[in-house]
Amino acid sequence: MLFRTFIYSFQEKTSVIENNILISLCKQKDYEYMKPILLAMFILDYEILKYFTQMYFKIFDPSQSVSSTALTKKMTEAYGDTEIVKRSTRAFLKTLSDFGIIEPTGTNTFHQINKSKLTAEQVSDILKLYATVKHTKQVDIQNIDKSIFAYYNIPDLSTVAHQFHTTEWEYIKGIERGLLMLH
Repeated sequence: MLFRTFIYSFQEKTSVIENNILISLCKQKDYEYMKPILLAMFILDYEILKYFTQMYFKIFDPSQSVSSTALTKKMTEAYGDTEIVKRSTRAFLKTLSDFGIIEPTGTNTFHQINKSKLTAEQVSDILKLYATVKHTKQVDIQNIDKSIFAYYNIPDLSTVAHQFHTTEWEYIKGIERGLLMLH
């Protein structure tokens, strides 16, 4: 799964590993910096994890314990009562635990850890990753799918857009959109 998500989703050939945005960032940054970016990649690459994230925040507020039973029920309602859906739900809960988003408190329950705050640079890297995965040089920050940021507190996207204007992208602000034109 790691190769499929972090390497092969950026290239057609599987015989040689080509450089990509995640490989470059992983060489430059430490694991703590990379965790939100890697998590965003999972959500971008797997529709089921995007849905999981939406259900997670629909069912539980930050003060509540997370029930794997409740999440699994919602996931099987949407995707069918298959073993792969149940296994995927358990695996993603384990990933959230490994990434410091939740911690187990029982067999089927988890405590939500307070959301970490991402830096403007991390948000910038996630926006560039989003553009790469979507095969576009334009990102509308007012209409972007926010599920890629759901597990973290982020600075205002417009502020980030202004901060990296001219160095990473051109920022065009309109009434109903905030368009990044990546270099």
